Amino acid sequence: MTKLRTATLLSLVEAYFRSYLVQARGASAHTLRAYRDTLRLLFKFLAEHRDCQVASLILDDLHVDAILAFLSHLETKRANSVASRNIRLAAIRSFFRHLVEHDLTRAGQYQLFGGSTELHRPQLRQLQLHLLDQHIAGVQLRRQALHQILSSTQQLLQVLDIVRERVCARHAPI
Repeated sequence: MTKLRTATLLSLVEAYFRSYLVQARGASAHTLRAYRDTLRLLFKFLAEHRDCQVASLILDDLHVDAILAFLSHLETKRANSVASRNIRLAAIRSFFRHLVEHDLTRAGQYQLFGGSTELHRPQLRQLQLHLLDQHIAGVQLRRQALHQILSSTQQLLQVLDIVRERVCARHAPI
């Protein structure tokens, strides 16, 4: 009787980089570094939120809510631009496409980020709306900050006008 080899997160990450990116896609060293950095950030984020070591992460930790939280974290805590966040998302989607092919027991959970966009329009729409909400929230925060700066500037100008009037009143001829 042969033993069935169960896929682990670490074994699938290794296969993704060695077999898929290097051999199948012929990815450049730059792409490998960018994808490595994305997965490193993702795994560190997941481990911090699970309060465990990266080595303790399991495939079930890679779910939609966790990825959406990570993307939000990139923009809000790490101050990544939307373009940078989307580059990270592309790396995650590539990894999830690999997972769909090699971990069929969890293919459904990977499908939103790594599957065909034609088959999963409602989930993609949900992701787009979430990312748009995050962008709008950022715009609103910037707008509020600018409003506070403008208000402070107006108050400063009023104080300067009062000071100028008092200085002029003291030096005015009698």
